Amino acid sequence: MQDKRLHDFGDILGNKNGIEIFIHIPSRLKFINLLEESGYELLEEFIWADLVDKDWEINSAQKCKYWIARVKK
Repeated sequence: MQDKRLHDFGDILGNKNGIEIFIHIPSRLKFINLLEESGYELLEEFIWADLVDKDWEINSAQKCKYWIARVKK
């Protein structure tokens, strides 16, 4: 069951020092559409952990998805 205060599945409500924080996490398709509407094109996307040597200890930042985009020509 999703909290009724959240807009989309995957949105997050958190609490930092007693202040409620709302984080909207768009779907991949919505993100790509926003890029294109802003005049950018998606060149590549990857998860950092997929690029590093598997012997490394993976931290939380390395589990994030990264996007490479450029202004459309």
